[in-house]
Amino acid sequence: GNRVPFHAIVMFSVAFALLCGVTTIYMSSFGISHLGADPTTRRITTENRDVWIPQVTKKKKHVTAHRRSEMQIPTRGAAKYQIKKLSQSTANVNPADKNRLFCMVPFIWRPTNLPAYHAIRNTWGKRCHILKFFIDPIIGDAEVGHYNATKASEINSARKANLTIPNDVVILHDMQREWHTCNSGENNRKSDETCRNIWEKIWRAWVHVVYGPTGGFRRGVAIKVHEETSFAFKAEWFVKVDADTYLFPENVARYVEWKKWSHDEHHYFGHVLNHRVSDRGVSIVAGAAAFFSRATLLAAADAFRRMPMENGNLEEDGICRDAYTGTDEVVTAVCLKQYANVTAEPAIDSQGREEVALFDISDILSWNRTQMGEWWYWEGKERFPCHDKGDCLAHLPMAFHKYEPQYFYDFEKEFYGCVTIAKKNDASLFISD
Repeated sequence: GNRVPFHAIVMFSVAFALLCGVTTIYMSSFGISHLGADPTTRRITTENRDVWIPQVTKKKKHVTAHRRSEMQIPTRGAAKYQIKKLSQSTANVNPADKNRLFCMVPFIWRPTNLPAYHAIRNTWGKRCHILKFFIDPIIGDAEVGHYNATKASEINSARKANLTIPNDVVILHDMQREWHTCNSGENNRKSDETCRNIWEKIWRAWVHVVYGPTGGFRRGVAIKVHEETSFAFKAEWFVKVDADTYLFPENVARYVEWKKWSHDEHHYFGHVLNHRVSDRGVSIVAGAAAFFSRATLLAAADAFRRMPMENGNLEEDGICRDAYTGTDEVVTAVCLKQYANVTAEPAIDSQGREEVALFDISDILSWNRTQMGEWWYWEGKERFPCHDKGDCLAHLPMAFHKYEPQYFYDFEKEFYGCVTIAKKNDASLFISD
C-alpha cells in the first residue's frame, strides 16, 4: 500500500534540532502537522535505511494468560526494525484530515494516575482529533481523601487537594459501581483498590459519546442522535485506548485509507484474539486499543443503552448485558455480534504483522510461534511467515501497549524528534529535545 512510514530518525545534528523547533511552531492544536506526522517532512528524514526500535530499559514482565497460569515469555533482545523506502507517489494530503480519530481513555482521577494523564496529553494525545478521558464520579485516594464529583461541595474540597478536573475529562455521573470500596477478601475488609467496574465504565462512556449525558433516554423514552452536538459526528473513527498504551493516531488514519474502508461501513478492529471463541462464540479485540468506525460505534451505543440491566451484580456470561466484570472485550464483542452482526477484524499489514503490540516491543519482534506453542496469544490466528521469522510488528504500527508514562516521552523523541509540553494555558507550548 502507499502508506507513508512514520519513523522520524533522531539525528544528532544542528539541522535536525532546528527542524524540530520549526515544526513545533506551526503545530495545530491536535498536532497533525507535527514532525513525523507530516508526509513532506517524513520524506526528507527517513530515506531508505534501517532503524532500531528504542532501547527502553525496563524489567521483564510476566504475561498472565487469560484464565491460565502465569508464564514467562522467552525473549532474544531487541530485533531490527526495517522501514521501506518512501513511495514518491504518496499524496501530500494527510489521511488524518478526512479520517479524524476520537480517542477515549477510561481513567481513574487519583494522584498516582496523573502522570499518565499528562504524558498522554503531551505526546500521542495531541494527534487525536478529539481526546477525552472518562472517569468515575469518585476521585482522589486514601491519602488525599475521596471526593464525589457529583456534589458541588466536594468538588470544591477536591480542588483544595489539587484534584481539579480539566475540560478534557468527562465525569460519568451515572456510574453505579464505585471503584474504591471493593472487598479485599479476608474479614470482608474494604480496600482502596480498583473494583471490577471497567465494563460499566466503557459502555457508559460510548453511550455518552453518542447521546451525551442523557444516557440515550429522556423520561424513559429512547432519544435520537443529534448530529449537531454528538461527538459521534465530530470524527469518523473511534478508539478506546488504555492509559498504558502509546497510540499513533496518524497511522490509524493511514491504515483505514490503505484498507479503503469507509466510516459508514461496520468495522470493529485491532489486535484480535480468538481464545474466547470456544466458550463465548466470539473473537475479541484486545482492550489495549479497540477501534470502531462511526457506523459501528452508533450500533454499539444503541445496543449498550438497550441491553438488560438485570443481574448486573453477576459476572459476564456471554450475553449482552450489564455485568460485574473486570474486562470489557468479551461483552463488547458479544453485543456487537448480537445486535449488529459485527465481528472483530484483525489489524495487520499485508505480511500479517500486527498493528497493535500487546507486549514489550523487543519481545514481540523476536517471538517464534512454533517454539512457543499455541498459547492464547496465537490461538486461531492465520499463520504468516513472520510468526516464526520474527519482525512481526507492522512498520506503521497503531499502538504499543504495556508502557509506563515515562516511556511515552522516549517514544515521542525517538519517532517525532521532540516533545511539546502544554503548560496550564494549552496555547502555550515549550519544546523538549
